[in-house]
Amino acid sequence: MDRWVGKVAVVTGASAGIGAAIAEALVKEGLLVVGFARRQVKLEVLAKSFHGLKGKFYVKQCDVSNEEDLVAAFNWVKTELGGIDVLVNNAGVINSRKFLDDDIPSLRNMLNVNFVATAIGTQEAVASMRSRKVPGHIININSVAGHVTPPVPMAISAYCSTKYAVTALTETVRKELAAANAEIKITSLSPGFVATEILQKASYDATVLERFRHVPHLEPKDISDAVVYVLGTPQNVQITELTIRPLNETIFAREYSPVRNRQIVMIRIKHAIRTWRTLELKTNGAYSKDTNITLKNTTAFYQQIKIINDQKLTGFLVLNKTTTDSEQSQSRSNKCFTEIEKNRDQRTNPRRSMDRWIGKVAVVTGASSGIGAAVTEALVRKGLLVVGIARRVERLEKLSASLDGAKGKFYPRKCDVGKESDLLSAFEWVKTELGGIDILVNNAGVVKHCKVMDDNIDSYRNMVNVNFMATVIGMHEAVASMQHRKVSGHIVNVNSVLGHSIADLPMPVSVYPSTKYAITALSEVTRKELAADNVRIKVTSVSPGFVSTEIFETGGLSDTEKLFQRTPHLQPKDVADAIVYVLGTPENVQISELTIRPVCEMI
Repeated sequence: MDRWVGKVAVVTGASAGIGAAIAEALVKEGLLVVGFARRQVKLEVLAKSFHGLKGKFYVKQCDVSNEEDLVAAFNWVKTELGGIDVLVNNAGVINSRKFLDDDIPSLRNMLNVNFVATAIGTQEAVASMRSRKVPGHIININSVAGHVTPPVPMAISAYCSTKYAVTALTETVRKELAAANAEIKITSLSPGFVATEILQKASYDATVLERFRHVPHLEPKDISDAVVYVLGTPQNVQITELTIRPLNETIFAREYSPVRNRQIVMIRIKHAIRTWRTLELKTNGAYSKDTNITLKNTTAFYQQIKIINDQKLTGFLVLNKTTTDSEQSQSRSNKCFTEIEKNRDQRTNPRRSMDRWIGKVAVVTGASSGIGAAVTEALVRKGLLVVGIARRVERLEKLSASLDGAKGKFYPRKCDVGKESDLLSAFEWVKTELGGIDILVNNAGVVKHCKVMDDNIDSYRNMVNVNFMATVIGMHEAVASMQHRKVSGHIVNVNSVLGHSIADLPMPVSVYPSTKYAITALSEVTRKELAADNVRIKVTSVSPGFVSTEIFETGGLSDTEKLFQRTPHLQPKDVADAIVYVLGTPENVQISELTIRPVCEMI
């Protein structure tokens, strides 16, 4: 972040929640941050709290839904501070009505705040950056609802539409900037449910707010950490999409649900348990000495107490309770929820760190060169025990020699991931010799320089086996290992931008995009299955654009040197750094998708 010290950043919606957290993070990094918001008093309170930090915070009252207000605020930045280097379009609103029941003024306001203000801000920022010839960065705080319409348990009017519009705007601007060869980055950062005041401001009733108090959620600081990460990437590296969710989010499906006089109370206890000295569970009550939580009812009895992941107490406490006094039971349940939420709010959440992986076992496929070798090196230097799987064992041994004396340890393992028997044998070796897998990086991949209709069946089969089936088998083996040992593991699938959209490529690549689309679906299906079962295993899809590796040469493309000279590209280390970032997020934070491209890439 050193190159941003003394630079000017504008953050919209900066008075609370995500905006306030981002403003604080950037001021701490030494930026001059201008906070736009309607509530000037809140901005001023924020400014006082930032006193003494490395950077400086400027208060600018502004209603982003009002075009004149917004343009005037950007003109002020230009006049007083010279222009914009970083823009974070964060301001957003939601509405508690169904779309068909909403009124035109409300719809217009949502569109103006969520989308039009983002478009105006982006236009103003790009103009400022271009006129001063600076490599700036625009970050649009999007939403998972900008990529899929979730079955949320309440009305949200046209909110998803406005976020889909932000998704399209971000990609359109990225391609326009790339076509103009402008070194200005633009990122869509799409969070799942974040604990902010957006729902309260939308006037949802108490029942809805109560539901959302107990679902897995992110904190605003989790989002600001992600913003700092994307801003801190090298100048040639652009994170175009970063989707960040709370671990085990199932699109707001887990919630308190009374059914007549039988209640299923799901209490999220992971963070609360950290502040408890003891937790005792009895058939006639449950209490904590630290918080003095008591659930007792002489007319009630507990039919079942089940703790998922009871050894680490990181799951859900499920109480199936029958009572003759539903109101009394409801009150006690609410009291318990309130105390647990109080403890969660007071927790000290460990920030991004790789320390928890020291001494843990990671398996990296395709580790002999390119991205796999870079990931292997990064993890060994972080202190992990890394098993590198590849066919070219001589390359693995050379890599092992280069890592002599590193913090961790490297284990070369010859394996053709395109052969099921080879792959299963390698995973069995890891289980026997090292105890099991904590991290799996499915990286191995092949491509063929050939049109689909001109390719042959053996080539199809090889690409499917290496790119997709090896990933399926690897995930199956890794999840089984993690579940058996009750560990909170992480699976990273090295995907591709071609797993999300079919671009006009400078050369044919046969069924390669098809295999990567399959990886996209596999990653998301597995993530949802694990979340539904409350299994604390993360799954991340990392989708690079063009990377300078041997894959094109081995795929039959001649003169790859000229291709790299004329085409913007990433280095393997750029992708390895992204993987280290996702592995280092807090245990409750899951990066489900990270799309990383070279700046000015047209794909």
